[in-house]
Amino acid sequence: MCDRENGKRLTAPQTSFRYAIYGNGDSRYAATYNGAAHAVEQRLRQIGGLAFAGGLYQGDTAVCTTVLQALNSWWQKLRPAIQDLASDSPKLRRANSDDDFGKGPMIRTVDIQTEARSRHRIRSICLRTEYRTAKVAKVSPSYREHHFGTYLVTLDIGSRRHEDMRCIQVLPINSPTKVRRALRALGVNGSTQICLDIPGADNASLSSFLTDYIDLESPFANLEWLQTFSTSTLTDDRMATLPSLDVLEHLHSSGHVPTELNLITTICLALPILHPRTYSIASSLSYPPAPKFPISKSQPRKALPYQSGNNLTILVKPFPTGRFSHTFLSSSTPPNPLRYRLLPSPPAEKLLTIPPTTPLIIVATGAGFAPVRCFLQRRIAASRSHSPNSSNQHSKSGRISLFLGFKQADIPLFSDTLNEAAAAGLLERLCVTPSNDHGERVYDRLEDEGYREW
Repeated sequence: MCDRENGKRLTAPQTSFRYAIYGNGDSRYAATYNGAAHAVEQRLRQIGGLAFAGGLYQGDTAVCTTVLQALNSWWQKLRPAIQDLASDSPKLRRANSDDDFGKGPMIRTVDIQTEARSRHRIRSICLRTEYRTAKVAKVSPSYREHHFGTYLVTLDIGSRRHEDMRCIQVLPINSPTKVRRALRALGVNGSTQICLDIPGADNASLSSFLTDYIDLESPFANLEWLQTFSTSTLTDDRMATLPSLDVLEHLHSSGHVPTELNLITTICLALPILHPRTYSIASSLSYPPAPKFPISKSQPRKALPYQSGNNLTILVKPFPTGRFSHTFLSSSTPPNPLRYRLLPSPPAEKLLTIPPTTPLIIVATGAGFAPVRCFLQRRIAASRSHSPNSSNQHSKSGRISLFLGFKQADIPLFSDTLNEAAAAGLLERLCVTPSNDHGERVYDRLEDEGYREW
């Protein structure tokens, strides 16, 4: 499109035009975040385009619940700008002067602090209306370095009940220890008020801001504020790669401590935002543990009590530098708090509408077994509700052909659910392909007949 427009301009009188762009990206992938939108904007500027309404609006799916949420925010900004443009407002011409935009391959069209406040504003709304507090009740197996399998993490969500086949978004907040370290490096106490110009979070304490809004493990979003201090022993390039907490502590040890609240606010707005992590729920609310009976024959066969309703489990694949899978799980022992919100998962929820008599073919690998585990537990619970004479009378047409691929270390996490599903007569086929040296994958086994022992 840009090349076609540019070709026209080579043979036509030079006229300017206005543009506004909505970019949709994920800021967790900083190197490519809204890269296509930036490239389009740069090309539009090269052929004479003049921005209005800020030019490029960067929608961030890491912060917004849905794409539509960011799109609505953009429209609220774009609509009055279009009305001003239609009325040929002098205010618009001044606000969209080409001098307001920087040069270079990756143009920052929005002031850094304005962009930071926009993201924190969304976080503030979500914290007040959607997020609740949960605790990590158990990690199985216990967290350890160099674990190459998956973790089964149990979350205690208090009195709240969750729906099956949904997702949970967790916000791995900073530990009190790390927040105190950051406050010490900034030379302030936790009760110091910071005005961020964020509705609902105005004059928030630095302690709460550093806990719920900021990722102290990631590098600073920008380092322009460093110009306030004299040169340190670390280069700017090195500072740009270090965790933000390390940068603050390095400056503090070098005698560089901000003394003005305005500078502290500027530094805080340059800190990286803490992004949530989304996981499929791996447990069914209708599935209690199978009743356990005393081993001793002298004791009556009375089922022991179980608890259900306020716990859910997720499968977490560990990454060496993962903010939740490594940093959060390794920094403290259960019960450690985090923030969470429940989200719909339309593709998985469709399984709940399928009649039990419908045959299913399910293929899953690794942590992708989470919604399958929830679905199997739901079916197991339903089979328990039948009378003893009918519990295993499932029609073959409604059974499940299940093909799974995962690492050897994950077998103990999955075996109980699979064995119980097989015992309940829910499985027509069960094909499990653990990781192996000869490169066989679960997809290679889709034409296998019957069960495969594992």
